[in-house]
Amino acid sequence: MFDSDGFFHTGDIGYYDSQEFIFITGRKKEIIKWRSYQISSSEVEAQMVILSEVKEVAVFGIYDEKDGEHVTAAVILNPNFQDIKPEELEKIANYRLSNPRKIRGGVHFFESFPRTATGKPIKHLIAKEVLDRLYTSEIVKSEQSSKCAKVNFVTQSLSFLQ
Repeated sequence: MFDSDGFFHTGDIGYYDSQEFIFITGRKKEIIKWRSYQISSSEVEAQMVILSEVKEVAVFGIYDEKDGEHVTAAVILNPNFQDIKPEELEKIANYRLSNPRKIRGGVHFFESFPRTATGKPIKHLIAKEVLDRLYTSEIVKSEQSSKCAKVNFVTQSLSFLQ
């Protein structure tokens, strides 16, 4: 269970300060890999949740053939901002985010999130719902333009999430 340096690998990410206090800042499985960058989903969430339009947010990566993963945001809107479009919120959020952290996988609105028994959003189920929406959208676009749907994108994204 312990490695050769005496560490037990829990999947937590953190640091310790000069007084050797340990600070847990996230989970390894919540790291989004965009190009050569490793992006903490919690860092992006922290920047988005302070926006007045956002009541709650879950950030995760979805597979991209060229870049590895794209930062993607699932958002529950505050009641006063129900008329905003996903593209508008994406633009507002991206203004605050550094280039590697920019939302490239889109903003997707939810009425509610699936949750654990302790009330935390279940990100892999949220990501699956987003992928289902994207897949359905691709099929509709494909049928309208008589092209094949991008099934490979969805298949690879779903296998990546498991």
